[in-house]
Amino acid sequence: MDNGKIFNRALNNISIEFAGRAAIRRMFDMEMTISDIRRELLYPLSEDVIKNEIWSYLLENRTVLLNEPDYSAGKRYDFIEETNEYGRKSFKRIEMVPSDHDIPEYIKTGFGVLKYKDPDGLSKRIMELALCDREYITELPWPLEYIWHKKNERIKRIYAALGE
Repeated sequence: MDNGKIFNRALNNISIEFAGRAAIRRMFDMEMTISDIRRELLYPLSEDVIKNEIWSYLLENRTVLLNEPDYSAGKRYDFIEETNEYGRKSFKRIEMVPSDHDIPEYIKTGFGVLKYKDPDGLSKRIMELALCDREYITELPWPLEYIWHKKNERIKRIYAALGE
């Protein structure tokens, strides 16, 4: 990679940090639309930059998974201290069994597939959604394959409105 590209990427990251990566993410969590987020920022950023930042946020906090969820990967371990009859302390590793509410549930979704295969059909189906939910489907860079989305209030609301 040449120095110009490296410099531009670094400058772009600084711009996003200055504009407030945390602010973008917070406003998105408040279900603001991308255009509303852009208007609220003190430092001007393009909508593409905001969309990419939101997509990165969804991937980082595991709201969206590109691969099927691996529930076995959620194993956690803890250590307990034991003392024997001579007073010697040792630690024992135990596996923590997650409760059902600790394991997030995911839905397989294909917004990217629908968006590019049948854009007119998708447009008709989402007309009844609120603007923030419509933009969630149409404006984010969904991949052209099925992905897994955490079953949160937003996706439940979208699927309920779509009748699925």
